[in-house]
Amino acid sequence: MESRAQITAAAEMVKGLGVRVMRGGAFKPRSSPYAFQGLGIEGLKILAVAGGETGLPIITEVLDPRDVSWVAEYADILQIGTRNMQNFALLKEVGRAHKPVMLKRGLSATIDEWLMAAEYILAEGNGNVIYDSNPVNLTNCFLEYENVTFDIFHMGYPYMLELSNLAKNFRNVNIDMCWGHIISPTAARRALREWLDAVPANKILVFGGDYMPVEVIPGHAAVARKGIATALSELVADRWLASSDIPDL
Repeated sequence: MESRAQITAAAEMVKGLGVRVMRGGAFKPRSSPYAFQGLGIEGLKILAVAGGETGLPIITEVLDPRDVSWVAEYADILQIGTRNMQNFALLKEVGRAHKPVMLKRGLSATIDEWLMAAEYILAEGNGNVIYDSNPVNLTNCFLEYENVTFDIFHMGYPYMLELSNLAKNFRNVNIDMCWGHIISPTAARRALREWLDAVPANKILVFGGDYMPVEVIPGHAAVARKGIATALSELVADRWLASSDIPDL
C-alpha cells in the first residue's frame, strides 16, 4: 500500500467482487534499512478507514511485540510474516491479543517447526490461527502428503525450470502463474512455452490464482493475454501445436 486513494479504490473494487477480507502492509520488513518500510501508523489508519467504509475486516503484519497492542486496535487479523515465524516473544504477544492470527511458514521451516510456532499462539488461549505456507523446499512435503494438491504460486519465479520438473514428476504438484505475468512478462511467456511442452496442460493455471484472496492490479489481464497468445503462437509456428488444439488448452 502506498496511498489512501490507492487503498480506498482497491477496497471498493474488491468489495464489489464479493471479497470478504482485505490485506495491506503498513509495515514492510526489508533486507535493506534504506528501502521503503511502509507507511507505518499512517498506513494503519488508512487501512482502518477503508475497512470501515467498506465493511471489510483488515489483515496486516505486525513486526514487534511492543507494537501488537496498538496494531490490534486498527487490524482485525494480525499477520506474522515469514521472517518472524520463530520470533517467540512476538508469537506469545499476538496470542494474548486474542485476535485471529495468520502465521506464515518460515523460510525452509519444516512442517513440525511451523506447527510448533503456532503452539506458542495457541498456548496463550488464542485458537484462531490461519496457516499460510511459503512454497520453498517442499519436496519432502510432496512425498509425505501424496493426497494433498500443492499449487505453486507466482510460477515459482525465478525457478521456473525447477518447477517444470516438479510438476512433471509429482502428480500432486500444479503450476499457478498468479502474478507471474507482471513479475516478468518475458519469463512468464518463456516458461509457459516450456511447460506446455513438458507438463500436462491440466496442471497449469495460466492466469489468476486457485485461492481466495483477490489481488487488484490494473492492466494485469492485458499483459497476461499478450504473453499467453505469444507463447501459443510460437508453439504453433514451430509446429509443436496445431491451431485446432488451442481452444482445448
